[in-house]
Amino acid sequence: MRNKAKRNEYKSAQEFMEDVELMQLNASLFNGPVHLITKIATTLKEAAERELRDKRDEIVNLETLVKESGK
Repeated sequence: MRNKAKRNEYKSAQEFMEDVELMQLNASLFNGPVHLITKIATTLKEAAERELRDKRDEIVNLETLVKESGK
């Protein structure tokens, strides 16, 4: 995810959240639901959701600019 972000490959908040959710799901599947790694992944997912919700207007504006620049 870090490399994808550095390469500006995320074109929407939804794309980013899909990877965050996959990361959390994989942590749970491979480590179990009560493992520390799973708890950290869940905390990261919750933080991402909160930040995206809090910055929704700004994100919508930026996504619009990204879509327009790709035309």
